[in-house]
Amino acid sequence: ILLTNFDTIYVHLKFNRRFAPMFRDFEILIIDEIHYYGGIHGSNIHHVIAALVRLNPKLQLIGASATIDNPDKFSQKLFDTEDVKLEKSDQKNGVTEFVMLAPYKISFMSLLLRLCKFFKQRNKTFLIFWDSKTSVERFAETAVDAELNVEPHRAGLKKWEREEIETRLKNGQLDGLVCTPTFELGIDIGEIEVVFSVLVPWRNFKQRMGRAGRRADKLKPQAITGYGILL
Repeated sequence: ILLTNFDTIYVHLKFNRRFAPMFRDFEILIIDEIHYYGGIHGSNIHHVIAALVRLNPKLQLIGASATIDNPDKFSQKLFDTEDVKLEKSDQKNGVTEFVMLAPYKISFMSLLLRLCKFFKQRNKTFLIFWDSKTSVERFAETAVDAELNVEPHRAGLKKWEREEIETRLKNGQLDGLVCTPTFELGIDIGEIEVVFSVLVPWRNFKQRMGRAGRRADKLKPQAITGYGILL
């Protein structure tokens, strides 16, 4: 098993480096979050995958995504093949409600603080996405002054600091978390019911909203309602 990225694969193939022979022999290529491989970047990845298939025609390609709308058609283009089999997940998510809000006669920060207090009173844990480390730190400080138990989660923190914050969130010791986009993927954050985001492209917003309402009971798929709020 090799955990890597396409830049590394490309370099080893192009310059015939240490791992180059390995790419001729492995059996399966698994690509997570395939919805990120669109546009020019996706075109480059498409050609790297094509090179791997030429080296190993029996290579099995597997793509995974929890948010893509057209996984079969997208995979056909990315993998350059009509032979695509769609395997649907049996994960039972809760219902997600999407809301778009704009401040009116109130500052952006004040509106967000009021909303956080509203959900705290209803025992709903929230996640706030901001796109800069400075904004994350500033809101966390303001939230503490407003008697909200909110921690910042961002790049630059030590690993043990990030893990401690994640554990406290999952254990219900925090009202919520304010974080940078690095928190969009790959971290188990437990039962989050409300996700806030500043204005971002739809693809990013959809990925962030996928963090809400993910722990609904399989027998009661609407047991948890997730709220995706775009500010």
